[in-house]
Amino acid sequence: MKRFVFLSCLVLLTTVFPNAVAQWKGRQAPQYLAEEIFRSSKDCYYFKEYLLIKQNKQYYFVASFLNREAIGTHFNDKAFTKPISPCGKRLQQVRLYRYINDKKAVFNDSLFIDTFTIALGNASDFDQSGTTKIIINHLCNPPQGAMAPLLCYAFSIYEITKREKFRSVLTVGNVPERYIDGQPQEDPLEPVVTDNFDKTPYPECLAIDDFWEGDLAFRPDDFPKVTLVYTWDNAAKVYKHHSDKFIQRFSLPASLDSIPENIHLVTFMENVMSIAAIGKHEQAQKYIDVGLTKERVDAWKAKDAQRAQHIEPDRLRSKLFVCIARYKTNP
Repeated sequence: MKRFVFLSCLVLLTTVFPNAVAQWKGRQAPQYLAEEIFRSSKDCYYFKEYLLIKQNKQYYFVASFLNREAIGTHFNDKAFTKPISPCGKRLQQVRLYRYINDKKAVFNDSLFIDTFTIALGNASDFDQSGTTKIIINHLCNPPQGAMAPLLCYAFSIYEITKREKFRSVLTVGNVPERYIDGQPQEDPLEPVVTDNFDKTPYPECLAIDDFWEGDLAFRPDDFPKVTLVYTWDNAAKVYKHHSDKFIQRFSLPASLDSIPENIHLVTFMENVMSIAAIGKHEQAQKYIDVGLTKERVDAWKAKDAQRAQHIEPDRLRSKLFVCIARYKTNP
């Protein structure tokens, strides 16, 4: 199952030696940072990546450092032995420096992240306040063979204040989990953070619902899915489902009253889910009742004999009602 990681892809972890240098968009890192990497490695911190940021007329760089236990875990090497740090427990760390020149920088602040590994997201000024925001992706380390729990894919946003310190802007710890046959699963929706649709200070969270994954009525490459939009509720400090505010992002059927006789099964299911996602529950229920005719279901079954026994009107209707009940938007 593919997974989206919040706003930026993971980079290969870098084990640092004394002559190591960091790279940023093809350019060699400042000498100060290379020396800082060497100093940190003596304390069992290992450089991963950094961002060079311009805020007003001043340049900063934000560097992430991992403990030894987080090195080498993404290579899927079964023969790889997890390293043990001689320094004991170390939380992952993000550091903020004011850039002076290639040989000089001033350390200003640091964050300690209580998670297995981290990745820095793109920097930007979300709210036009003149202060840059840094997105930090939090990833856990689930046991081998186990489904990753939801909090494996959390993220935080910090801004670089005018006093050159980190300040937490928001923390996201959850999006709704996937349900299969009405039961919540540990395997979560795929969370994605996007740009600001509505130009608020906070990026939206997209939760991609592969509700029918594993259902024998569908092939793995064509099961229905819908991308739900969750927006930040500043009062509650949580993300809430508000797909109804972004109807233009949904591929809705041209008419809710008439359905093409030759509509594909996957298209029909996605239409129902999308109609419900934008808050039109009564219309979605009507679409189900109008669409699940014996003739249409027989046509779907005839196209794939192997899946025919799972394409039954009552079964699909029941599962669809369970699915769309989850899509009620928040007040």
